[in-house]
Amino acid sequence: MSTSPSERPDLVCDPITNAGPPYDLRSPEVHIRNEVERIRFISWLVDHAHTPPPETTAPSMQTYAHQYLAALLKPDARAAVRITGDHIKTPAQIELWWEHVIQPTMYAIGDLWAQGRISVGQEHLATAITQRVMSVYYPLILELPRPKGPIVVTASPGEYHEIGPRLVADIFEMNGWDVYYTGANTPALTVIDLIQSIEARFVCVSTTLVTSLRAVSSLIAQVRAANLPSQPKVLVGGQAYSQTATLWQDVGADHLAANPYDGIAYLEAHVSLGVEPENRR
Repeated sequence: MSTSPSERPDLVCDPITNAGPPYDLRSPEVHIRNEVERIRFISWLVDHAHTPPPETTAPSMQTYAHQYLAALLKPDARAAVRITGDHIKTPAQIELWWEHVIQPTMYAIGDLWAQGRISVGQEHLATAITQRVMSVYYPLILELPRPKGPIVVTASPGEYHEIGPRLVADIFEMNGWDVYYTGANTPALTVIDLIQSIEARFVCVSTTLVTSLRAVSSLIAQVRAANLPSQPKVLVGGQAYSQTATLWQDVGADHLAANPYDGIAYLEAHVSLGVEPENRR
């Protein structure tokens, strides 16, 4: 007869994903076997060139995505920067890399962690390496014109997943929007003050964890209650909305952006591009 984790406090599952079998903390041989299996999997993934990259990657970018994923799993920051540099020569190529290499690769990293194939430390290393890679190319993005007006991009209050909203912010900026990216875990009142100070007509909130949706709903309610002169539209997006089609409506958002370009289409449908707002920065 099997034993549930609730009946055995020494059996520990991941509290969010509940992924994989519980680990018996009283059994060192089980821990060692799990670590050996992870190491073997990572070694196989790194060494086999035919390993399929993330499924959402464009066919022309699959080789790059595989190489980048392998660099993250080693981990090898220099290789990740070198692989990226071999492809990116212009701002347009930055956008392609962000969408078809970084986004699906980080999804793959998250899946590997949820499956218990990599540790939380390896997931954090992969995130840190990717943040460094993105920082290398941001000066090129800053050189681009931003005539379409200000927009706030933020992660959900209480959430520390930064890659998603940062990627969205960069792609919006490369498409002409004057983006104010707040980073992770920005308090609602700070977001509202920023919206008011720059007169932003749009706010984009990225959410990775379903457990963060209550905070998103509270943020949106506070934005509405503030009665800001710009009457900003609120766009939401991220993996938290992938399970239920109506979650974005439940939190009170105006639009669910399935990807950055769906968000851009919504933005541009709600502005008159014949009148260019003043570039504030």
